[in-house]
Amino acid sequence: MGGHVLTVLSLNLAHGRAERFHQALIRNATIHSHLEEVASLLDRVGADVVAVQEADGPSFWSGGYCHVKRLAERASYDWHHRGTHVKWPGIQYGTGILSRRELIDTHSQPFARTIPTPRKGLVIGTVSIEGMEVDVYSVHLDFARPGARRKQVRQIVDLANARKRPVIIAGDLNSGWKPGGAAQVLSEALDLHTWRPDQLFPTFPSLGVRIDWVLVSRSLAIHEHRVLADRVSDHRAILARVGLR
Repeated sequence: MGGHVLTVLSLNLAHGRAERFHQALIRNATIHSHLEEVASLLDRVGADVVAVQEADGPSFWSGGYCHVKRLAERASYDWHHRGTHVKWPGIQYGTGILSRRELIDTHSQPFARTIPTPRKGLVIGTVSIEGMEVDVYSVHLDFARPGARRKQVRQIVDLANARKRPVIIAGDLNSGWKPGGAAQVLSEALDLHTWRPDQLFPTFPSLGVRIDWVLVSRSLAIHEHRVLADRVSDHRAILARVGLR
Protein backbone atom coordinates (compact mmCIF):
# COMPACT_ATOMS: atom_id res chain seq x y z
CA MET A 1 0.00 0.00 0.00
CA GLY A 2 1.37 3.40 -0.92
CA GLY A 3 1.48 6.34 1.50
CA HIS A 4 -0.92 9.25 1.50
CA VAL A 5 1.32 11.66 -0.41
CA LEU A 6 3.84 11.02 -3.16
CA THR A 7 6.73 13.48 -3.33
CA VAL A 8 7.71 13.78 -6.99
CA LEU A 9 10.82 15.48 -8.33
CA SER A 10 11.44 16.19 -12.01
CA LEU A 11 14.86 17.20 -13.37
CA ASN A 12 16.57 17.38 -16.73
CA LEU A 13 20.01 15.97 -15.80
CA ALA A 14 21.74 17.61 -18.80
CA HIS A 15 23.98 14.52 -19.19
CA GLY A 16 25.67 15.34 -15.87
CA ARG A 17 27.25 18.57 -17.11
CA ALA A 18 25.34 20.82 -14.65
CA GLU A 19 25.50 24.37 -16.05
CA ARG A 20 28.59 23.84 -18.18
CA PHE A 21 28.57 24.13 -21.96
CA HIS A 22 28.89 20.46 -23.03
CA GLN A 23 29.56 17.17 -21.28
CA ALA A 24 32.22 16.14 -23.82
CA LEU A 25 34.38 19.04 -22.65
CA ILE A 26 34.29 18.02 -18.97
CA ARG A 27 36.49 15.55 -17.08
CA ASN A 28 34.81 12.34 -15.91
CA ALA A 29 35.61 13.29 -12.31
CA THR A 30 33.64 16.50 -12.74
CA ILE A 31 30.65 14.62 -14.20
CA HIS A 32 30.82 12.32 -11.18
CA SER A 33 30.88 15.26 -8.75
CA HIS A 34 27.84 16.78 -10.48
CA LEU A 35 25.90 13.53 -10.06
CA GLU A 36 26.91 13.42 -6.40
CA GLU A 37 25.35 16.87 -6.02
CA VAL A 38 22.13 15.59 -7.61
CA ALA A 39 22.12 12.58 -5.25
CA SER A 40 22.56 14.91 -2.26
CA LEU A 41 19.63 16.99 -3.48
CA LEU A 42 17.41 13.89 -3.74
CA ASP A 43 18.38 12.87 -0.22
CA ARG A 44 17.71 16.32 1.18
CA VAL A 45 14.24 16.81 -0.31
CA GLY A 46 13.10 13.24 0.32
CA ALA A 47 11.65 12.61 -3.13
CA ASP A 48 9.74 9.32 -3.37
CA VAL A 49 9.79 9.26 -7.17
CA VAL A 50 12.20 11.06 -9.48
CA ALA A 51 11.64 11.67 -13.19
CA VAL A 52 14.85 12.50 -15.08
CA GLN A 53 15.53 13.51 -18.65
CA GLU A 54 18.77 13.65 -20.66
CA ALA A 55 19.78 10.70 -18.50
CA ASP A 56 22.81 8.89 -19.89
CA GLY A 57 23.50 5.22 -20.19
CA PRO A 58 27.16 4.21 -20.52
CA SER A 59 28.56 6.96 -22.77
CA PHE A 60 32.11 8.06 -23.49
CA TRP A 61 31.24 11.74 -23.01
CA SER A 62 29.82 11.39 -19.49
CA GLY A 63 31.81 8.85 -17.52
CA GLY A 64 30.97 5.56 -19.20
CA TYR A 65 28.26 4.40 -16.79
CA CYS A 66 24.47 4.60 -16.35
CA HIS A 67 23.62 7.85 -14.57
CA VAL A 68 20.21 6.57 -13.42
CA LYS A 69 21.73 3.48 -11.84
CA ARG A 70 24.44 5.58 -10.17
CA LEU A 71 21.88 8.00 -8.70
CA ALA A 72 19.74 5.09 -7.49
CA GLU A 73 22.73 3.60 -5.67
CA ARG A 74 23.92 6.88 -4.18
CA ALA A 75 20.49 8.13 -3.05
CA SER A 76 19.04 4.75 -1.94
CA TYR A 77 16.32 4.16 -4.54
CA ASP A 78 15.39 0.48 -4.67
CA TRP A 79 13.70 0.72 -8.05
CA HIS A 80 14.79 2.46 -11.21
CA HIS A 81 14.14 2.25 -14.93
CA ARG A 82 15.87 4.01 -17.83
CA GLY A 83 14.84 4.15 -21.47
CA THR A 84 17.36 4.62 -24.28
CA HIS A 85 15.83 6.96 -26.85
CA VAL A 86 19.06 8.04 -28.56
CA LYS A 87 21.76 5.49 -29.40
CA TRP A 88 24.85 6.48 -31.33
CA PRO A 89 28.29 4.82 -31.32
CA GLY A 90 29.55 5.18 -27.75
CA ILE A 91 26.57 7.30 -26.66
CA GLN A 92 23.12 6.42 -25.30
CA TYR A 93 20.63 8.48 -23.36
CA GLY A 94 16.95 9.04 -22.72
CA THR A 95 14.62 9.41 -19.74
CA GLY A 96 14.36 7.55 -16.46
CA ILE A 97 12.48 7.02 -13.21
CA LEU A 98 13.84 6.31 -9.73
CA SER A 99 11.49 5.22 -6.96
CA ARG A 100 11.54 4.42 -3.27
CA ARG A 101 8.13 2.80 -3.68
CA GLU A 102 7.65 -0.39 -5.62
CA LEU A 103 7.78 0.40 -9.35
CA ILE A 104 5.86 -2.00 -11.59
CA ASP A 105 4.67 -2.26 -15.20
CA THR A 106 7.56 -0.17 -16.53
CA HIS A 107 7.62 0.87 -20.16
CA SER A 108 9.99 2.81 -22.40
CA GLN A 109 8.94 4.40 -25.66
CA PRO A 110 10.99 6.53 -28.02
CA PHE A 111 9.04 8.99 -30.11
CA ALA A 112 9.25 9.05 -33.90
CA ARG A 113 12.43 10.53 -35.37
CA THR A 114 12.63 14.31 -35.51
CA ILE A 115 15.57 14.84 -37.87
CA PRO A 116 17.70 16.97 -37.56
CA THR A 117 17.03 17.11 -33.78
CA PRO A 118 17.79 14.05 -31.59
CA ARG A 119 14.98 11.61 -30.90
CA LYS A 120 13.08 12.11 -27.62
CA GLY A 121 10.89 9.75 -25.63
CA LEU A 122 9.39 8.71 -22.31
CA VAL A 123 9.42 6.05 -19.65
CA ILE A 124 6.51 5.00 -17.43
CA GLY A 125 6.34 3.20 -14.12
CA THR A 126 3.39 2.44 -11.85
CA VAL A 127 3.41 3.26 -8.13
CA SER A 128 0.74 3.20 -5.44
CA ILE A 129 -0.85 6.12 -3.61
CA GLU A 130 -3.17 4.90 -0.83
CA GLY A 131 -3.63 1.65 -2.75
CA MET A 132 -4.47 3.37 -6.05
CA GLU A 133 -2.18 2.48 -8.95
CA VAL A 134 -0.87 5.62 -10.65
CA ASP A 135 1.30 5.80 -13.76
CA VAL A 136 4.28 8.15 -13.46
CA TYR A 137 5.71 9.39 -16.76
CA SER A 138 9.14 10.92 -17.32
CA VAL A 139 8.84 12.80 -20.60
CA HIS A 140 11.16 14.80 -22.84
CA LEU A 141 9.70 16.54 -25.89
CA ASP A 142 11.43 18.01 -28.93
CA PHE A 143 13.01 21.42 -28.29
CA ALA A 144 12.85 22.87 -31.79
CA ARG A 145 9.41 22.47 -33.38
CA PRO A 146 5.90 22.86 -31.97
CA GLY A 147 4.55 20.50 -34.64
CA ALA A 148 6.90 17.73 -33.52
CA ARG A 149 5.85 18.26 -29.91
CA ARG A 150 2.17 18.00 -30.82
CA LYS A 151 2.81 14.65 -32.53
CA GLN A 152 4.65 13.44 -29.45
CA VAL A 153 1.76 14.57 -27.26
CA ARG A 154 -0.58 12.40 -29.33
CA GLN A 155 1.60 9.38 -28.60
CA ILE A 156 1.45 10.14 -24.87
CA VAL A 157 -2.34 10.47 -25.02
CA ASP A 158 -2.66 7.13 -26.86
CA LEU A 159 -0.49 5.41 -24.23
CA ALA A 160 -2.38 6.90 -21.30
CA ASN A 161 -5.73 5.93 -22.79
CA ALA A 162 -4.50 2.38 -23.36
CA ARG A 163 -3.09 1.96 -19.83
CA LYS A 164 -6.24 3.35 -18.16
CA ARG A 165 -4.67 4.61 -14.94
CA PRO A 166 -4.49 8.06 -13.34
CA VAL A 167 -1.27 9.75 -14.39
CA ILE A 168 1.50 12.00 -13.13
CA ILE A 169 3.31 13.35 -16.17
CA ALA A 170 6.59 15.03 -15.27
CA GLY A 171 9.40 16.33 -17.39
CA ASP A 172 10.88 18.73 -19.88
CA LEU A 173 8.05 19.55 -22.29
CA ASN A 174 9.96 22.40 -23.94
CA SER A 175 6.71 24.37 -23.90
CA GLY A 176 5.17 27.17 -21.93
CA TRP A 177 1.50 27.35 -21.00
CA LYS A 178 -0.16 28.77 -24.10
CA PRO A 179 -2.98 27.80 -26.49
CA GLY A 180 -1.73 25.15 -28.89
CA GLY A 181 1.40 24.56 -26.82
CA ALA A 182 2.35 21.02 -25.82
CA ALA A 183 1.74 21.48 -22.08
CA GLN A 184 -1.75 22.86 -22.58
CA VAL A 185 -2.71 20.45 -25.39
CA LEU A 186 -1.60 17.46 -23.30
CA SER A 187 -3.54 18.69 -20.28
CA GLU A 188 -6.71 19.24 -22.28
CA ALA A 189 -6.49 15.88 -24.07
CA LEU A 190 -6.14 13.89 -20.82
CA ASP A 191 -8.07 16.28 -18.52
CA LEU A 192 -5.00 17.02 -16.41
CA HIS A 193 -4.23 19.95 -14.16
CA THR A 194 -1.09 21.56 -12.78
CA TRP A 195 0.05 24.13 -10.25
CA ARG A 196 -0.87 27.71 -11.20
CA PRO A 197 -0.26 27.21 -14.92
CA ASP A 198 -0.60 30.89 -15.80
CA GLN A 199 2.16 31.96 -13.38
CA LEU A 200 5.80 32.09 -14.37
CA PHE A 201 8.04 29.84 -12.29
CA PRO A 202 11.17 29.74 -14.48
CA THR A 203 12.64 26.25 -14.79
CA PHE A 204 15.15 27.15 -17.52
CA PRO A 205 16.84 30.22 -16.06
CA SER A 206 19.01 31.19 -19.03
CA LEU A 207 15.84 32.04 -20.98
CA GLY A 208 13.62 32.81 -17.99
CA VAL A 209 10.92 30.35 -19.11
CA ARG A 210 8.79 27.65 -17.52
CA ILE A 211 9.18 24.57 -19.74
CA ASP A 212 9.33 21.77 -17.13
CA TRP A 213 6.02 20.59 -15.69
CA VAL A 214 4.22 18.20 -13.35
CA LEU A 215 0.73 17.47 -14.71
CA VAL A 216 -1.70 15.18 -12.86
CA SER A 217 -5.10 13.57 -13.38
CA ARG A 218 -8.20 15.15 -11.83
CA SER A 219 -8.39 12.32 -9.30
CA LEU A 220 -5.11 13.62 -7.85
CA ALA A 221 -4.26 16.86 -6.07
CA ILE A 222 -1.01 18.82 -6.01
CA HIS A 223 -0.60 19.87 -2.38
CA GLU A 224 2.71 21.66 -2.85
CA HIS A 225 4.82 22.77 -5.81
CA ARG A 226 8.29 24.33 -5.73
CA VAL A 227 10.99 25.14 -8.27
CA LEU A 228 14.24 24.44 -6.44
CA ALA A 229 17.15 26.87 -6.52
CA ASP A 230 19.87 24.17 -6.66
CA ARG A 231 22.13 24.67 -9.68
CA VAL A 232 22.69 21.00 -10.50
CA SER A 233 21.67 21.41 -14.16
CA ASP A 234 20.88 24.12 -16.69
CA HIS A 235 17.27 23.32 -15.73
CA ARG A 236 15.87 23.71 -12.22
CA ALA A 237 14.23 20.78 -10.48
CA ILE A 238 10.50 20.79 -9.72
CA LEU A 239 9.29 19.29 -6.45
CA ALA A 240 5.60 18.44 -6.15
CA ARG A 241 3.68 16.68 -3.39
CA VAL A 242 0.80 14.70 -4.91
CA GLY A 243 -2.05 12.88 -3.18
CA LEU A 244 -5.56 11.65 -3.86
CA ARG A 245 -8.15 14.37 -4.29
